[in-house]
Amino acid sequence: MVLVKSTLSAIPVHISIASCLSAWGIKAIDRLRRSFLWSGSDCVGHGQSKVAWLSLCRPVEYGGLGITNLSLFGLALRVRWCWLQRTEPEKVWVDLDFSSERAVRDLFRVGSEIIVGNGLTALFWVDNWLDGAAIEVIAPNLFVAVPPRFHRRTVADGLYNKNWMRDIKKNLSVAAISEYVVIWERTQSFMLVDRPDSFCWRWSPNSQYTAASAYRSCFMGSTLLLGAKFVWKARVPPRVRFFAWLALQDRCWTAERRRRHGLQETDDCALCDQAAETIEHLMIKCSFVQEVWFKVFNALGWVQRLPPLHLSFADWWLQERKRFDKLSRRGFDALVLLVIWVVWKERNDRIFRRRASMPRVVVEKIVEEARLWSFAGVVDLGQLLAGVSASNWSQAILD
Repeated sequence: MVLVKSTLSAIPVHISIASCLSAWGIKAIDRLRRSFLWSGSDCVGHGQSKVAWLSLCRPVEYGGLGITNLSLFGLALRVRWCWLQRTEPEKVWVDLDFSSERAVRDLFRVGSEIIVGNGLTALFWVDNWLDGAAIEVIAPNLFVAVPPRFHRRTVADGLYNKNWMRDIKKNLSVAAISEYVVIWERTQSFMLVDRPDSFCWRWSPNSQYTAASAYRSCFMGSTLLLGAKFVWKARVPPRVRFFAWLALQDRCWTAERRRRHGLQETDDCALCDQAAETIEHLMIKCSFVQEVWFKVFNALGWVQRLPPLHLSFADWWLQERKRFDKLSRRGFDALVLLVIWVVWKERNDRIFRRRASMPRVVVEKIVEEARLWSFAGVVDLGQLLAGVSASNWSQAILD
């Protein structure tokens, strides 16, 4: 994942700044990135990709891996030229044609806002100058009646002697007439001041364009994946974070999923044999796993924080971590991910190696793994468990 982000995704960036990569080029690069991520080679077999590629190319809080979406990132990079063309008109290259990509122009118009001063820079019809919106958006039916050659009229020129009215060359519908009245009323009392127009970028704190803010704006409206952001911040081994990320997306090959895909006949849980084996069942709802959680939390004195059956794993985890101070949250996150990781390995041992362990043995594995993690540098988990003596662990395991 690190190599895909740092190398395979970085190579096309410089080209994307200047020109739009062709669809077949992006598809070829994505094929290489996807293959290397899932198989470590230049090709990937059928069924090896555990998550759809477009889902991977999303920010981590939306359930992706933060891998660059080359198409969207290219748009965000090329918006820079539209920004510089309007904010630094003294540059020698501003007369070059940057209007070939409609998507770039649209992204710039949505992301930029103009604070009108003397009105010599802001465009009357297409810029976001009237209460943060463009007349093109406020009055779409009226805008249709304005020929494209008048779209470059400035606000100062349009307001002077109401020249904007002369730009309307087509017959107006009833809706367009209503919009005409609205625009006339809103511009009637608009006053220009003696200062240059200034451009603001909506999506950055300092109101200046950045490629990162433009890129993230392309994901506005996406659904957040509960817990994803904290999974990648947890101080646990990378393979544990990757497993937890797959579990939150329900992409682990549980018995229920295998039965749904026709790979096996039954979906009984390998741990309790009482219900369908979903990933949610394996993490908190299985009776075997509940006993494991009880023994671990009993040793820590957290019996009142046991995961309830009416909440999902993500809801319970996010709710409980808020009850800790900031210094203890990372330790709690590491412990939670450690428990579900060891439970998943116990489930795999039963299916693939025909080896079954009692809940107390699973807890002993959790304690031993936690000790190794703390030696390896997961100090938050080590500090969290430091207050539990060996006798307390032994008593909790036997309870």
